[in-house]
Amino acid sequence: MSFDVNLIASKLPQIFAAAGTTILVWIAGLIGAVIVGFLVAIARRYGPTALDWLLGAYVEVFRGTPFLIQIFLLYFGGPYIGLSLDAIPAGLLGLTLNGAAYYAEIFRAGFAAVPVGHVEAADPARKISA
Repeated sequence: MSFDVNLIASKLPQIFAAAGTTILVWIAGLIGAVIVGFLVAIARRYGPTALDWLLGAYVEVFRGTPFLIQIFLLYFGGPYIGLSLDAIPAGLLGLTLNGAAYYAEIFRAGFAAVPVGHVEAADPARKISA
């Protein structure tokens, strides 16, 4: 077996194009995950108890199962429930849903770390009496 430098050199444009696609999907998935994760954390904190329980189950399922299994279920299992996605949209959706579960917990912990007195002091509806 020998190492063929010419083969690698001939495939460099394809490698760089694939790396660019990977970076774009990663950035889009990161932005989507942060947005969805923030919305999930807000809904869990201020929403009704049933919504908190439902979103808590979502977070636990997505944090508790391997990411590769989630991607396989989206791409290969999706058509069985009417969700037929190409490779890039399935990967983007998988990255967003998986990352959102982690970001929801990060934001939830950040919200919980703020002392109650600070939250009350920042409440604009609270009247200051002299």
